[in-house]
Amino acid sequence: MRFARCPPIVETGRSPCDPIAGAPHARDNGASRRQLRAVSIYCAPTAGETMSATRSLRCLCGAVGVKLTGEPAARAHCHCMACRDFYGAPMLSATAWPAGQVIVAEGDVASFAHPTRRLSRAFCATCGETVFGTNRLGMRVVPNAIVARAAGGELPAGLRPTMHLFYRHRIVDVRDDLPKYLDGWDGPTDDA
Repeated sequence: MRFARCPPIVETGRSPCDPIAGAPHARDNGASRRQLRAVSIYCAPTAGETMSATRSLRCLCGAVGVKLTGEPAARAHCHCMACRDFYGAPMLSATAWPAGQVIVAEGDVASFAHPTRRLSRAFCATCGETVFGTNRLGMRVVPNAIVARAAGGELPAGLRPTMHLFYRHRIVDVRDDLPKYLDGWDGPTDDA
């Protein structure tokens, strides 16, 4: 297995996807003028949303198999610039797991480490699909698209996002009932 080239990134920080200090921010859409409040999060499945002990995922071509065990530490839509740039999407819908709970069980993965953002991606060496990333806190970030595909096309209820992170940096407004944390999950929300 070639994953040894991509060691886990373990650092401390206040949230998994902090933007780089001094980087230009998207917009705050007047959030500073709104009343802000801190809200705690709860990422574990609610009643009736039990997780199976192990989930098996495969890349698009099937060459790489990944095992997820237990429950994720967070389930979110991330709007930070790093995730948008790194995954090429307006936001990343994903689950974050402790590194030991996301294991490459089969196949060869290649990796790419971002030169300035302390992030890395593990992807299939054959088809190129990202099977997970590693954020600055050392958490393994698994895109929801690969999980939904493994579950027959629909994301299991126990893995659906419970919040938006870095909503201040969004490029797309989202209308849903999930809390929208302006920065990391330990900060204020956008209550508009």
